[in-house]
Amino acid sequence: MSTMNQALMRNTQTAPGVPAPVTASRWPVDPQLALAVRDARAGDCRDLAAIYNDAIRAGYKTMDTDCLGDSYFQRLLAESSPREALLVGDTGNGVVAWAKAKQYSERGGYRYTCETSIYVADAYQNQGFGALLLRAIIGRAYALQYRHIVAKILAANEPSVRFHQRFGFTVVGRQNAIGFLNGAWQDVVIMQCVLNNVSYPHAVE
Repeated sequence: MSTMNQALMRNTQTAPGVPAPVTASRWPVDPQLALAVRDARAGDCRDLAAIYNDAIRAGYKTMDTDCLGDSYFQRLLAESSPREALLVGDTGNGVVAWAKAKQYSERGGYRYTCETSIYVADAYQNQGFGALLLRAIIGRAYALQYRHIVAKILAANEPSVRFHQRFGFTVVGRQNAIGFLNGAWQDVVIMQCVLNNVSYPHAVE
């Protein structure tokens, strides 16, 4: 970890305009189905890989083309800095969703900026799990003293773009034909959320 990040972690002051830190907790989806949001641990890596590999096979949710094994997520956990987070949604019968916040850059001027990603298992789509995880990762970003969140989404994944917009993300750019996937050039939409402007809708995905 850089000296600058060490100093930031020791500093109890938030960046200008950043709300007081909040922490991820639990949010019930409905009386019959609840999701515990917690930090990922080594035993979750098989589920993390399975969820992500489903997204790869979908062909429009990530630029990765080759499925990943448990070892990738083991390394991800081991190499994460104190200002990065990997959260999971656990029903009690296993992990069904995960979200990550990582430092946008090691350059000092970006120390209040992070980038996020979120994935939900196919069988648990459209049940509110994505909403819970996005709320949780935004909350963790507060706690880690980030002000600005970036999300990069394949333009073909229009539902994800609309979903992020419900949580205060706005489209600020588009990278045309930046990737080649499934025999076609793909655009990527760049979205941002400035945390002191974010709102939390009551509706769930």
